[in-house]
Amino acid sequence: MKGGTSSGRDMQSQVGKQIKILENRIDKANQKFSEAINTNKQLREDIDNLRRERVVFDNIYLKLVSKLEKDLNVKRKDMAKMIDMVSQTYQNRDKAQNRLQSMIQTDEGGDGTHKPEHDKNATDNLRSITSKTASQ
Repeated sequence: MKGGTSSGRDMQSQVGKQIKILENRIDKANQKFSEAINTNKQLREDIDNLRRERVVFDNIYLKLVSKLEKDLNVKRKDMAKMIDMVSQTYQNRDKAQNRLQSMIQTDEGGDGTHKPEHDKNATDNLRSITSKTASQ
């Protein structure tokens, strides 16, 4: 029975070694699991922080876009006013030129002499049109 007792001890020793190996594996797996949980926790915190930052930046972006749209609309209105004013100025200039041509033709068509008062009237007309245009 000598063989039976030592074989029981050998078996017990092997089982003890196997238990230690398995416990070691469990400890290592628990360590990796704990590390994964900590990493996951940190990543979740990072994600939450990024989400909060996104909300802040979205608000800033929306305010900026709104302000830029308002500024653009103001600029468009100003540009439309300027276009109308320039158009009116051109029309006034054309009217003044037509009047001047009409006065010149009237002056030349009459008795063939040039009258200085016509020059003064034409100059006065141009000044009044220019001052009207400038005040607009």
